[in-house]
Amino acid sequence: MTTATPPAERLLNLVIALMNTSGRLTRRDIQQRVSGYAPDADPKTFERMFERDKDTLRELGVPIQTVNPATDHAEDIGYRIDKDSYSLTQLDLNAAELSILSLATTLWRDTALEADSTRALTKLKSNAPTTAPTTALAGFGPRIRGDEPSLTVILDAITARRAIRFTYRAASTGELTTRTIHPWRLSSRRGGWYAVGYDTTRNDARVFRLNRIVGHVKALGPQGSYELPDTDTIAHAFGQDLAHTPQQATLALARGRAQALRARSHPAATTAPHGYDAVHLTYVDENDMSIEIAGLGAHALVLDPPALAHRVIAHHKALAELARTLGEDPLPDRARTDTTQGDDTQGDRP
Repeated sequence: MTTATPPAERLLNLVIALMNTSGRLTRRDIQQRVSGYAPDADPKTFERMFERDKDTLRELGVPIQTVNPATDHAEDIGYRIDKDSYSLTQLDLNAAELSILSLATTLWRDTALEADSTRALTKLKSNAPTTAPTTALAGFGPRIRGDEPSLTVILDAITARRAIRFTYRAASTGELTTRTIHPWRLSSRRGGWYAVGYDTTRNDARVFRLNRIVGHVKALGPQGSYELPDTDTIAHAFGQDLAHTPQQATLALARGRAQALRARSHPAATTAPHGYDAVHLTYVDENDMSIEIAGLGAHALVLDPPALAHRVIAHHKALAELARTLGEDPLPDRARTDTTQGDDTQGDRP
């Protein structure tokens, strides 16, 4: 492999070569023709790399076939991809469309669904006619944070029609309750993942945000224990539960920072501290918004409304208290002073 070829690109090149061979490609053919393998590399080095790549592709679901030659010479053994089980209808995807698909797959990185999404993208790229670069959106991909275990368990439960049980923290009070539901659907909205289903304790449809689930989600009972309602019923339940009144916040964002918030905001005609830009941002869930802002530290300050600013400061106080308990001190002196003043707003912070 040349140092300029990333492993993912080499794997894609190998898939394309094996898809387009009329018969088979021997190992020597692959070393000499496929970009990413050094033609003059030591044979043992190439063998190790090729075996690893072959195993990786098979784990991703690529049906690589071994074609035995008519002779007994091992060097004549060839490889190809079974097109009948790996073929797709010809897709006319341009570079921009492939970039969007690549961006979408980053959502599942480091989760149990990574292999499935990577396999799907590899198929689309190898069958698409374009060879233009698809990295225009590199670095902008979203990620699922913290809720991967519950996400996969709930997905499996929906498929199997099994009930699930979990401990849930209420957004308004922080109270922990045990909930048992028949999950209907997983949906993403406003940067969060939600499970909508029938709450057997409340005897009504409910929506649960996955990052408020505490601990593990447990599947209960046999498969096929309930039926899914129609699509309109599920959509109504999901929409009604999340139908909060939008609110507007005025923030000061450090220049060159807080790009995710900037992408959802617009400039505000408000004076901001030196080195910051004032913006308006619409939000629905105050708790979720305060957590996102607090996670950015001094790069995002709340100028208005005061309720949101005080909630963010409360998060900083909790972090400072935890740090003191652990014998650490993550806040500089002035930031510590600001967050311990009960009538402060974040606009007064540096």
